[in-house]
Amino acid sequence: HSFPTRRSSDLVAIGSLANATLLSNFITSAVNNYFNSLNFGISAQLPFLSTQVSNAVINDVSALSIQMFLSSAPSVPVSAVSAPPTGRVVLSSLNVVVN
Repeated sequence: HSFPTRRSSDLVAIGSLANATLLSNFITSAVNNYFNSLNFGISAQLPFLSTQVSNAVINDVSALSIQMFLSSAPSVPVSAVSAPPTGRVVLSSLNVVVN
């Protein structure tokens, strides 16, 4: 099994939310909620992850970049991580950068 690695980077200004730690917490929570919602046999999809994170910080960022990586290929972004029929996609690690 390959476990995905997520890197979520918020780029440029923070906007109305002046506390970068709070913004990072919102992003982390949204990513964790997305992965916790995936059932057995359901793939992780970058567009759905991006939507969940965007909804959490929509009024507080001027730009947002989200990438998913497999732990087996940490330098190659992927748009989906397939789950085996009897397995789940789990979050292996998360890196949030707020600029």
